[in-house]
Amino acid sequence: MRFKVVFSYLFFALVSFSQRVELKTIDPIMCFNDNNGELTVIDDTNWIQTYSVRGKLISRTRIIEKAVSITELKEEFTPVFMHKKLHFVERGCGRVLRFHQGVLERIDHSFSHRNQYGALVVAYHDTIYCVGGYGFFTVKDHVTYFDEGLGQWFLKNNSFKIQHQILEPLYVKTRNSISVFGGLKVREMLNEKESNEINGKVLEFNFNSKSWRYVGKLNEHLLDYMHGRIFTNGQILIARNEILLFKFGKNKVHIIPFDKTTHHLYKFQGKMVVNRLVRTTNNIYVNFIDFQNEVDFLKANSSKVIPLFANQNNSKKENHDYIIVFVVLLVVLLLLLFVLFRLKRKKATSEIPNEVHDLLQIWIMSADFSIELSDINELVAYDNPELETLKKRREGLLKRLKQYMIEQHKFEEDEVFYTALSPRDKRIKLFILHPKVVKWYNKVK
Repeated sequence: MRFKVVFSYLFFALVSFSQRVELKTIDPIMCFNDNNGELTVIDDTNWIQTYSVRGKLISRTRIIEKAVSITELKEEFTPVFMHKKLHFVERGCGRVLRFHQGVLERIDHSFSHRNQYGALVVAYHDTIYCVGGYGFFTVKDHVTYFDEGLGQWFLKNNSFKIQHQILEPLYVKTRNSISVFGGLKVREMLNEKESNEINGKVLEFNFNSKSWRYVGKLNEHLLDYMHGRIFTNGQILIARNEILLFKFGKNKVHIIPFDKTTHHLYKFQGKMVVNRLVRTTNNIYVNFIDFQNEVDFLKANSSKVIPLFANQNNSKKENHDYIIVFVVLLVVLLLLLFVLFRLKRKKATSEIPNEVHDLLQIWIMSADFSIELSDINELVAYDNPELETLKKRREGLLKRLKQYMIEQHKFEEDEVFYTALSPRDKRIKLFILHPKVVKWYNKVK
């Protein structure tokens, strides 16, 4: 066994790499910026070093002040780049840290949600998103986003219902959407033996429509290679026995034997960044990074290619049969379309988020449907926060109500509530619920 490891190390040392960097720490924090191909490494000495995709050291900065220890940062947070700055999102969602000018500071006014473990943490159009994840005995398809101004997390989905399971997925970003695939599927969260099944669905979340759609199904032969995941990043998966490089747009997957030394693997515009941990003959672990061309990487590792999606070899006859079935179904659907459309429009929406429901209940029960900001303290002052935090929570709750009414029920921004000065004290601002909202609330409740 030792001979194999040493031979593997020597083999990789002899291969022609464009650049190699040896690290001082065997278990550093690594974050890859998939917008520019830069790799950031944080070792246990509080130094942050950033390399280009060609292996050039771009910057080296020391963490002067930090909100959490390096150990907690490594174990409890996921690194992600946004606005070209390094951020960290708490696993399970909640706390958010940002590194800027030597200071690792906390920038949220949230709390540890513990509701999206195993979620995809990704930056999209300069916003941090948590996609899916597990919490409270449920695997979700919720897409939550971090509002920098309020320092709070909000739900992006149009629907509050859970329709899919998304857990530790791979992903590919497009102009207006993100597609996820190859995640885990859980049958019973109380039975750990059932938590390693691969989810064969390919799903797409559109940021404009704020909803999910089913794209297709993974090749069933591909699923056999995806068990025992060790590392995932974008379209790369290191599994128990293979490394899988997905080419989503080209509908193919390169399957490479896993040499047991690779810990992290990243790809950017034909360049590969490979992090390896190797034990030498003296039982000393050496951690290093190789910066290599993708073509050279594939040549140095024997691989095979299989289709990503299922059913890619259908005959013309099968396609013809599908067309016939589609036409028949279309005729049937057209006969029912008008009726279904009317039923859908008449269906009253009664699923109101708890925080919105509690706020509306206080508002409806108030005199003349008007409240002061202090009237909603009971909803946001659950942990005796400081005054500034209390103000931001109240503003965030009002914003959440307006967002919900606009996105879910097509209200205009000025049709939710408006403000006026109190007749008894002109220094006090009243928030008055719009009659249209009162009418809607009485109807659905």
